[in-house]
Amino acid sequence: MFSTMHAGAAVVEITPPNPRGHYLSGFGFNRISESVRDPLYARAVALRNGETTLVLVALDLTGLMRDDVLRIREKAGMGEDVTILVASTHSHAAPDTMGYWGPSIVGLFPYKTGKDPHYMNFLHEQAAESVRQAVENLTPAKGKWFTLEIPPVGYHENIHPGAALDSKMRVLALRDEENRPLATVADWACHPEMLWERNKRISSDFAGRFCTELETLVGGTAVFFNGALGGMVSGDLAMDLPDEERGPFIDWLGRRLAERVYEALPEASTFESYDVRHAETTFEMTVTNRRFLLGRKLGIFKRENFTDSSLTTECHLVRIGPGALLTIPGEALPELSEKLLGEIDSEISAVVSLGCDELGYLLPEALFSTKEYRYEASMSPSAKAEGELVTQAGKLQEMLP
Repeated sequence: MFSTMHAGAAVVEITPPNPRGHYLSGFGFNRISESVRDPLYARAVALRNGETTLVLVALDLTGLMRDDVLRIREKAGMGEDVTILVASTHSHAAPDTMGYWGPSIVGLFPYKTGKDPHYMNFLHEQAAESVRQAVENLTPAKGKWFTLEIPPVGYHENIHPGAALDSKMRVLALRDEENRPLATVADWACHPEMLWERNKRISSDFAGRFCTELETLVGGTAVFFNGALGGMVSGDLAMDLPDEERGPFIDWLGRRLAERVYEALPEASTFESYDVRHAETTFEMTVTNRRFLLGRKLGIFKRENFTDSSLTTECHLVRIGPGALLTIPGEALPELSEKLLGEIDSEISAVVSLGCDELGYLLPEALFSTKEYRYEASMSPSAKAEGELVTQAGKLQEMLP
């Protein structure tokens, strides 16, 4: 264990230079951007302790597949000594970076990718730049971990009656030796989809507003990761809410979440243990989903090591003092998140959904064949995802006790 931790942070914009004409992701097909409501960012925090250097990056995107994460790592030019973990906030008002939301004739499936290669190249470089800047900004630091219980009413809900809901927000606050704020990292579960399906404006939704508001209140850089948002955890607002009222709800939600973090900061205790440790597993996940396999054959889902039965993906476990972050390659349902975190022995632990890959909904096998979760199952790699992910979480715990 080392006595000194270093931390650094950076924010780099990833809004398309030309915001018009991009297929927007997260809802139906053929939804093309017309303007920008608020910008998209890559927000990065770097942590170093002894020989371990980690960079955690949150992108205001619906999702990013592993091959694009590998390209960002390559472009960052950090070498094997620096581990780069890239997650998406899951904004449903960002350009299609997965290929699934492109042009469709009958509205059932796209006939070609919705990804813009020029934007993808720009995105890779901007995300890599956020990594480089965060590492350049490393300075001696101390930290606080704490947990907030966010009341569900008015904030978020699981649309399935009686289903589980993780309302905890896990927060890591980092300060320099002069007690000046460096970064605040928050993990909370909610779909950033509040502008809804008719929207054609690029937006980071409540996650972006949360970060900018927290930076105003606290200082430093704010980074937001999404937790167990699957199946479906969304904002607590009426489905038929008029479009003109959705923007104000987004702004209220982001602002109020930031205020709750700000109000809790003075009571949180600085942790004594400054160790930063990391373990990872790369494994083959079973794929039986016909949509995914059709997308592979049509060239919509282009990725290495994707066969007719499996694909290569990854999970990570990060320990920072008394807290832990477990990245998973998709959108965890709360029930699955609870099982995964049950494998992790830590004072405070959080699932980071959409971490280093986006493979759709990750749900317990018992829910896979139920009528209520038919949609989630149709957007999941297979019913075996639960068992495979629990196995990987257990391996990571053994590797990093």
